[in-house]
Amino acid sequence: MKLAGDANRLKEMQVTGTDDNKQFSEFCFSVLKLNEKDAQMRAATYIRSHPQSLTSVALFYHYFDRVAQRNEQPTLELLNLLRKQQPTNQQLTAIDARLRPQLRTAIGAKLPHFTASTLNKQVINSADFKGKPTLLTFSANWDSNNYYLRQQLRKLKAARGERLRIINFALDESLEKAQERAKNDSLQSVVYLKHMLSNPLVQTLGLRYPSGNILINADGHIIGRDFPIEELANKVNDALH
Repeated sequence: MKLAGDANRLKEMQVTGTDDNKQFSEFCFSVLKLNEKDAQMRAATYIRSHPQSLTSVALFYHYFDRVAQRNEQPTLELLNLLRKQQPTNQQLTAIDARLRPQLRTAIGAKLPHFTASTLNKQVINSADFKGKPTLLTFSANWDSNNYYLRQQLRKLKAARGERLRIINFALDESLEKAQERAKNDSLQSVVYLKHMLSNPLVQTLGLRYPSGNILINADGHIIGRDFPIEELANKVNDALH
């Protein structure tokens, strides 16, 4: 494989070598002036027309896997199509194993059912979320985003009050640290996740980052997730209008 292009213009970089490399390069050039949404739609059309191509796997990874804001559809549909046409592709198998659980909590999906107990012994049942928008936030004492999270939660509390339910999931190293942080940061409805990222609820909710978040509308469907922490309040308010 040979790369050709200006290092300051990586989007226009040419990839030469195999036919798949050339096709990928040609596709990238063809959507260079399109916005992200239109380029993604063009990629979906290509994948549906060439499900046996390695270029389609590369496009799927670039436009549907590595993006911050995933949609359940057409991502799941395209993944199923590629897996059917390329059952022995090891790269695709690895993508599937990691991505499919996360798609269960992608934008547009219904929040999976779960129950949990807060530090104050309050039982939380996701079935009770209907009727009011709910924001799930994740944080840990070892994560540097805690300062920004505190600021954003205060902004949301001031703007939304009781119209927005907020539940905080603590990935702290110990229960004592989670309790101390909840007290110091004035966090309410805090659920401590023992074993941190290995906790089963982490996989159920498709957590991708220690500082991840999930926004659910009053009907129980996910309408946003993994907003940048420093923009959390604005993003949530925009999504809820």
